[in-house]
Amino acid sequence: ESADEILTKLKPDTGLKNALASPDLKALEKYVNELNTKTRNNKVSVIGIFTTHYGDDAVARALVTAQRRMVR
Repeated sequence: ESADEILTKLKPDTGLKNALASPDLKALEKYVNELNTKTRNNKVSVIGIFTTHYGDDAVARALVTAQRRMVR
């Protein structure tokens, strides 16, 4: 499966928060790791995929929110 196919399983249209909470997120992480192992010169990241779909601001807000929840 491609990153786009896996991202579709995360139901990106329901928002970044739901995508991050999806059990399919692990599949996306696994795909990215496998892809990076095969193509060492063209690295991708889960953050990069989310940034492409949702934009820098939305991903930054989600990361700050997640960090605040972890600190509590």
